[in-house]
Amino acid sequence: MSPIGRIFIVLNLGLAFGFVAIAGTYLKNSTNWKQKYDTATADADTASKKMAAEMDAVRSELEGAKNNLTAYTTNLKGTETRFEEAKAENERLTAQIGSFEGSIKASESSLKSIKDALESATTRADDAYKMSVKASDERNEALNARVKAEDDLRTATAKIAELENTLAETNARVARLQEEVGEKETLLAYVRVNNGGLLPNPVPAMSGSIVTVGRDGRLLTAKLDSKAGEPKPGHNLAIHANGHYKGEFVVDTVEGDYLFGRLIRSVDGAVVGAGDKVDSQPGR
Repeated sequence: MSPIGRIFIVLNLGLAFGFVAIAGTYLKNSTNWKQKYDTATADADTASKKMAAEMDAVRSELEGAKNNLTAYTTNLKGTETRFEEAKAENERLTAQIGSFEGSIKASESSLKSIKDALESATTRADDAYKMSVKASDERNEALNARVKAEDDLRTATAKIAELENTLAETNARVARLQEEVGEKETLLAYVRVNNGGLLPNPVPAMSGSIVTVGRDGRLLTAKLDSKAGEPKPGHNLAIHANGHYKGEFVVDTVEGDYLFGRLIRSVDGAVVGAGDKVDSQPGR
């Protein structure tokens, strides 16, 4: 065989192998038309069944709509009948209202006369009511004034009785104190005579204030606020106010923290009053 023939044989073999490779690759990647056909057929059957079901539903709805239309037509005829009846009734009532309007106009004249009479009567009744209310208020005010006056009278009577009792008690105490003052003055005179005119008077530290002053300005009552010992009759306390000395207070009777005594010395022009201070040791 010539070399050219051999070359052609080799080329034919190469081309054959190339064709086989290309055909295999093509077949491997080619579309499976049968499978696609089967899938399309199945999808078409499913769509056909779905459309048939939808058609059945539409037919059912159409039948229902036809039945509803029949019912609506029947109702419409009944409504038209009732409308005609209502229209006739309305015409009858319109005629009746016309006759009523005439009666009403006739009644309005009578009502106006009645209204005027009622207004006049109401005005007179209001005036009478106002007069009655005013009279009732005046009566209540008078009763209240009477009750208040009676209450004031009872209060005043009770106050007078209380003041009379207080005055009687005060007079009795003044009389008792005056008797005690006489006795104390006699005792003091005796002590002065037998003690060279001096009084033994170890006065403890004590202080307080004047609470009452007698009518003559000399009988005094003091209340102690502090004390370092027990006060006794004969103890002297200085009377002062706002840093000014006013006089001397001698104790006659002691009852707890209350001291009953007399003003024995006073500064010219000084007036002893309730609230003035008393002190056994002033300035300390």
